[in-house]
Amino acid sequence: MCKRRRSSYTIEFKISVVEALRESKKQNVSKTAIKFGVDRKRVREWNNAYQKFKSIKQNLQKTRKKVEFVRQVKSREIENGVLMYLKSQLATCRKVKNKDLQQKALEIANFHGLTTFKASNMWLYRWKKRNQVISRRFTLGSTGSCSEEEDDEDLIIDVENDD
Repeated sequence: MCKRRRSSYTIEFKISVVEALRESKKQNVSKTAIKFGVDRKRVREWNNAYQKFKSIKQNLQKTRKKVEFVRQVKSREIENGVLMYLKSQLATCRKVKNKDLQQKALEIANFHGLTTFKASNMWLYRWKKRNQVISRRFTLGSTGSCSEEEDDEDLIIDVENDD
């Protein structure tokens, strides 16, 4: 049995198929479907929904926004403060949990008067991604002490500051 791959068509393509169907003298669904390489059922469905497609296309042209999505940092003080806190904790071989980072971010936000800031799990995820922080399991060496090599295994930080 041959598996079929589902196709996704743009609004513009659907409109062009329907317009080709309506412009043909006999309005032959089969010939239009073959010409555009789509199923006959799709051509019939698109023909019935033609007005809906036209209105969607008009609305898209009116409200077209930039596709790129880059969330801006709300506060550099929070970003840098949490990063400094993390580095200081790792320098003293202390475990740092996600909750600790979120609490520190809230403390810094309150200190700077940012009452609307919420240190959500998604904020933490994005913060880690922006600062290239990777969480790993905390392990102790055979001596039971923390060394620089083991710090790299616990929590790897690679930071490129723009400042």
